[in-house]
Amino acid sequence: MNFLKLKAKNFLSYDKLEFEFKKGVHLVIGENRDSNIAESNGSGKSALFEAIIYVLFGKAFRDIKRRGSAGTGVALEFELNNNHYKFIRYYNHAKYGNRLFIFMNEEQKVFRTKEEQEIFLKRLLPISFKQFISSVIFVQGFPVRISTMSPSELKNFFLEFLNIDFDKILKQVKKDIQQLKYNYKTKLAEYQHILSKLNMVKGKIDLIKEELEKINIKELERLKSHFEEEFKKVDTEIKLIEAKIKKLVEEKATLENEYKRIQTLISQGKCPFCGSKISSEGLACHLKEIKDRLLLINNLLDEYNKEKETLVSSKYGYIDAIKDKQVKIQQYEEKLELLREFENNYQEWEQKAKELEKQINDLEYNLNLLEEFYSELLPSGSIRAFISKQFVDIYNKLLNNILQCLYSELANVKLVYRNNGIEIEGVNYKNLSGGEKRRLDFIFQLAFSDLVYYIFGFKSDLLVFDEIFDNLDLSSSIAIIDFVKSYFGDDKKIYFITHNNDLKTMFDSVIKVVKENGVSKLDLTNYRGV
Repeated sequence: MNFLKLKAKNFLSYDKLEFEFKKGVHLVIGENRDSNIAESNGSGKSALFEAIIYVLFGKAFRDIKRRGSAGTGVALEFELNNNHYKFIRYYNHAKYGNRLFIFMNEEQKVFRTKEEQEIFLKRLLPISFKQFISSVIFVQGFPVRISTMSPSELKNFFLEFLNIDFDKILKQVKKDIQQLKYNYKTKLAEYQHILSKLNMVKGKIDLIKEELEKINIKELERLKSHFEEEFKKVDTEIKLIEAKIKKLVEEKATLENEYKRIQTLISQGKCPFCGSKISSEGLACHLKEIKDRLLLINNLLDEYNKEKETLVSSKYGYIDAIKDKQVKIQQYEEKLELLREFENNYQEWEQKAKELEKQINDLEYNLNLLEEFYSELLPSGSIRAFISKQFVDIYNKLLNNILQCLYSELANVKLVYRNNGIEIEGVNYKNLSGGEKRRLDFIFQLAFSDLVYYIFGFKSDLLVFDEIFDNLDLSSSIAIIDFVKSYFGDDKKIYFITHNNDLKTMFDSVIKVVKENGVSKLDLTNYRGV
């Protein structure tokens, strides 16, 4: 959350307030010209940041309306999740009453009901009012110093800080158990269905393999090739005989025409060649030669036709044989393709079965774990103890990171959940001086700020510490300021509210709040960013 600008009218002692947040470590001091006793107290230093709390959460530690005014209005601009927001909250305002207006990227968000607006706020700001004043703006007296807490009080504070609805958690765990049971049952049914499919496909694979083993595919291919070669030979022989037959038929037709022509000439008594008269004996001799040749041709034609008929019969026999072998080969290939398809399906379903088996085992493990967890949480107080222990462990890791940087001699300090309470271990707290306790309290507070980010993912570029230097000597105060500078660098907008003017030189800039005639005003002459 990136804080940008703050404006207010008639808020506490401010009649008008305009403030821009800047990076760096800044000192906020005050001057109360209306009091002869308090130089700084009551000047309006804390009110500057209480306005932020009010506009975000609608809560205040005192009556915020300025006396005699027509109402209070506070506006805050900030960036969050890559969006620009502007909140304007009114209190006892003559026109707007106690309303909150929300603008997102310069467009006003419209809500049908107040409940709808509250839901939006909770989603936008995932932390509570208590968590905000315990991790972003550390208002004076909030949270209660750990040094004053008993183990029971510290545990209660810790649980309040976490703001956990334990009954809701139990209901959610129960709901999760029911969902896991349903998922387990569903996955188990799916797994059993796939196992049934695998058995069916395995049976078909075995049957096809058995059928394929009975087929000698190489012999079928050899026979098909042999019949194709024989077919070609017979077909060639048929063509040769057909050529001979064609030639004989042509010769026969020629001789028959010649025979008819000669008979005509004989009847006229002429030579068939020169047309002169010839004796009938000579013509009869020529006719006999033609008849003898025709008789020979007819005999040859009969012989060739019989041979052709035999060859054609053989040809069709080879065609049938080739088709038979082709059909069998095709049937073999189809069975082989079907086998590959079944084997691929089997592998896919087998892989799916393995995945389901793992999911079922995981579901069963998680279900048993959750049921055991639920049974342990059911007894009164068990869920609070369990969750407290978990978050105390997380908190200790965050705490140790800060102690290593700021207070290495107390690096072993940690919180321990014991006897239904949270105790501080690693230091004799009672033997610490007031300044040492405040210094350690400051570190505890920073760890809570890190815990908010760890749990809720809420990160603020603003940190405000109100009067944390009370009861601290100069060296302890300087140590805290140096730590803040080294720990956060230039990424934060950090403000220390104090009446200790001796620390001015330790800060990047100074904001002075001056109260006169009941009105607080900001002196920003020495205020700048880094």
